[in-house]
Amino acid sequence: MKLANRAVRFTVAIVLAWVMALAGGASYTAFAVETAHPTDLTVKQTWKLDPKAEKDPAFDSAVKYEIKAIDSETTDAAETPMPGGRVGGTYEFTLKGKDAEVKFPFNSKADNAISFQHAGIYAYEVRSAVQGEHGDYTYDSEVFTVKVQALNSKDGVTLEKMVVVDSEGEKPKDVEFNHVFGKEYPPDPVTVDFLKVEKKIKGNPKKDSTFYFTLKALESSAMNAKKMPMPGKSETKVTGEGLCSFGKIKFTKAGSYTYEIREEAGSDKNYNYDSSVYRVTYQVYRQGAGLKADASIQRLLGSGKPWKAADAVVFTNKYKGGIAITGDTSKIMLWGIVLAAAVAALVVIMIRRRRRG
Repeated sequence: MKLANRAVRFTVAIVLAWVMALAGGASYTAFAVETAHPTDLTVKQTWKLDPKAEKDPAFDSAVKYEIKAIDSETTDAAETPMPGGRVGGTYEFTLKGKDAEVKFPFNSKADNAISFQHAGIYAYEVRSAVQGEHGDYTYDSEVFTVKVQALNSKDGVTLEKMVVVDSEGEKPKDVEFNHVFGKEYPPDPVTVDFLKVEKKIKGNPKKDSTFYFTLKALESSAMNAKKMPMPGKSETKVTGEGLCSFGKIKFTKAGSYTYEIREEAGSDKNYNYDSSVYRVTYQVYRQGAGLKADASIQRLLGSGKPWKAADAVVFTNKYKGGIAITGDTSKIMLWGIVLAAAVAALVVIMIRRRRRG
């Protein structure tokens, strides 16, 4: 009966995934940021030292961790394979040292291997058994959710995808716990002017037009786009040629932050609007007691073309309308007089020729 239930639920999940794919979605939203063909589950720990601590501890005490089987879209927790050949329940292990890790191989002969015998999606929670402050130690309270997708193939069951999600919905690359000895002092935030946008125009428009630009945050493997810091505004504009700004942006955490800038296509048919797309990435890292942010720029010139490094965010529009009459008009008037005289002379010549004829 359990096998029948598993088969029914797995079939339903696959059908739903197929329907989502036809509708333009991904096969499984849970695997939006994923490790393809995973070979193991790796759990890491690091210890950070309070800069004001009087001594550096040996970090020789063992920290206990738990891997707990939970229900997934296709599989009950009680039927989920665990390390060491177990099924369901909770598996405990320890890590010792300042920088330590353990790997749980998939479908291997290792003593702590996790063996998947059937196709399906399998889910786990990984946490430290000790959390919060305990004397001079602060243990990481994060709870990671890990999902593994197994598929049937001609060679047996193969591991297709794995995703790690933390308690805030962000998708880190690894299951990593960061503990602190003593009190942790967060770095001072850094505030910078977001890179300005420059407008250039080729041609001679009769009057200045207003051009509009939009900014949006891009989701990365480390952070959800909705949680990304943003500058003072997400839209800006400039009239004629010149520079415009989105304002200042404040970073409070180290990491990589990427944003996309586009120009909105206007309605003036006399312009060819620049369709370039720019990506601005800020690499934010700790420097001393504070943070520092370095920016880099990439430009996409068209669909299917590669991204290329750029020095600035510049949009160039081409004006294809009439040529404006500006500046000193005396020369134009002079040429007009000369042209009128030439036409008059031509008329006189034609009249004389008719009289002679």
